[in-house]
Amino acid sequence: MQVIIFGKQYKRQDLPYIQQLFNCLHQQGIAAYVYQPYFNQIKEDIHFPREVGVFEGDLVLDGVGVRVRESDPVPVPEAVVV
Repeated sequence: MQVIIFGKQYKRQDLPYIQQLFNCLHQQGIAAYVYQPYFNQIKEDIHFPREVGVFEGDLVLDGVGVRVRESDPVPVPEAVVV
């Protein structure tokens, strides 16, 4: 299973919940892809127990397309694993 995590603004008071989400995903063996601008906000505070993919614009997982629109879509050919 794979999940996409999208956020616009990180609030430090949400840290325990975001960390718990990534811990639970890891325990269940679920791959996560995080919206690049949101990832940039959380990466210093969150411990990622496994690698996560980052994306911006379009992302295709197992043949299912996802488009994130801030204004105009920015196509990205594939996710980058960090």
